[in-house]
Amino acid sequence: MKIAVHILLAWLLVAELPGQAPDQTLKSSIAFGEALSRLLKLPSTHVIFDTDGSVTGIACPGGFNDEVAETLHLFPRLRSLRIQGDKLSDRGYKDIGRVKNLEELSIVDGNVSDSDLENLTGHAKLVFLEISNSPEAGSSRLTDKAVSSIIRCKKLKTLIVLNSNLSKSGFEKLEMAIPGLKVSY
Repeated sequence: MKIAVHILLAWLLVAELPGQAPDQTLKSSIAFGEALSRLLKLPSTHVIFDTDGSVTGIACPGGFNDEVAETLHLFPRLRSLRIQGDKLSDRGYKDIGRVKNLEELSIVDGNVSDSDLENLTGHAKLVFLEISNSPEAGSSRLTDKAVSSIIRCKKLKTLIVLNSNLSKSGFEKLEMAIPGLKVSY
């Protein structure tokens, strides 16, 4: 019953999408509702809505996986994503990388590698990036190879990287390449 209510609520939120035919609006509404339902099934997940009903923030302290990541495109106004203890493959990181309005991305107790970061840093609007790999993942997954990916985020203002093998010179390159960047490691 709870899931049906969430799907109905989601349908009401997007029932009149401008520029879409009624059948396309219905398909979008159902997909939105299913994606929202998937998110709300995850333990302790918080979803932030804007006044127009669009999803602008997601905080997921556990269980975030590829199946959930593939639904993120249904939230085009998503600006903030916080994941803890991710269970993502390359596909999941690519799906997060396709969220074009993302301004804040935080992955805590993650398993992020250099190649994963390549997929995550194509965001033109990203101003905050936090990557904290879990001790089990090991620090060797994130190295100085990640510097070239992070430099692509020209609007980045805050970078937090914990449990990595990025060197001091790697962090210095980042600070020189992105004016005003505040780095914590």
